[in-house]
Amino acid sequence: MVLTIGITLLNSNGLSKIPSLLFSQLTFGILIGVGTSIFAIYILSKTNFVSKNFYAVFIIGIIAFTLGISLLVNGNGFLSVYLLGIILGNAKIENKKILIHFFDGITGLAQILIFFLLGLLSFPHNFPQIVIPALLIALFITLIARPIAVFAVLKPFKCKLNQCMLISFAGLRGAASIVFSIMVVANSRDISFDIFHIVFMVALFSVSIQGSLLPLVANKLNMVDNREDVRKTFNDYQEESSITLMRFFIPEGHNWIGKKISEVHMPTNSLAIMIKRAGDTIVPNGDTVICVQDNVILSVPSYEPSGNENLKEILITNSNKWSNKKIKTLNLPNNVLIALIKRGNENLIPDGETMLLPGDKIVLFK
Repeated sequence: MVLTIGITLLNSNGLSKIPSLLFSQLTFGILIGVGTSIFAIYILSKTNFVSKNFYAVFIIGIIAFTLGISLLVNGNGFLSVYLLGIILGNAKIENKKILIHFFDGITGLAQILIFFLLGLLSFPHNFPQIVIPALLIALFITLIARPIAVFAVLKPFKCKLNQCMLISFAGLRGAASIVFSIMVVANSRDISFDIFHIVFMVALFSVSIQGSLLPLVANKLNMVDNREDVRKTFNDYQEESSITLMRFFIPEGHNWIGKKISEVHMPTNSLAIMIKRAGDTIVPNGDTVICVQDNVILSVPSYEPSGNENLKEILITNSNKWSNKKIKTLNLPNNVLIALIKRGNENLIPDGETMLLPGDKIVLFK
């Protein structure tokens, strides 16, 4: 983006004005992006100014406001909006799941419009003459330029070799780079239109070859974790599937022991769909008798969150202060509950006697 700005400004303002213009673009772009982000987070998390149904409208308004103010003071609007999205995406705000689904749809629509526009601007008969330079540029960026930049930035932070290599390879060129090339061509009188087709072909090589090989490279670098779900980000916790089943353990002395399914009072609108008994699975009916140490699996109505709940996942490590302690000894705040423990391939519903072990993943309800 900075390179695009530099080339555009060089052609229209001359070399002498580039330093001050770049300073203005970057400084005001960063300040306005961060400032409007802080303002938006305050409004969404500390006030009742915006109701749940108008979160998306408010975010769109903040985006337009950020872009307009940045352009007004000669800042970079793209940078401001980018920072706004990054900061809001990492903030603990309510109804984030609703916003994610909404902006996923907006993103899909924007991509359709961009590629439709690209189809109108490109001329396939110009591709053969720029295939070789475009391929060489793509190879240079993928194998030399980007790895050098990534390693220079990440190695001081002790990033592992396989992580640096994957990030280097994952830098795909796509619609954004083509849009930047359109900006350069549209604002330049002396640059050949071929720059657009070269960027178009670089993006095409990147997406088709580099993008196709990305899963293979990730596997070879041991950077795929099949146990995780990318939808569980920050305070926007979302399981892989809706939780509609409940395990009900029958201990010694329980008043359901020896009774038929039809004789016990199940929770409202629930249904016993399975009984786990000594390693066996029983599909019950009304005459099935419940025995001690049975695990009765109930189907219960799914819960639709109101948006005020906050679920957060924490990994218990050896150095964690909760490690090897019972839940009842943790002195948790009154508004915090450990709702679930993921231990290996098991999901445990905890009680006060449950011991938290290193490697456990706990889900906190706040």
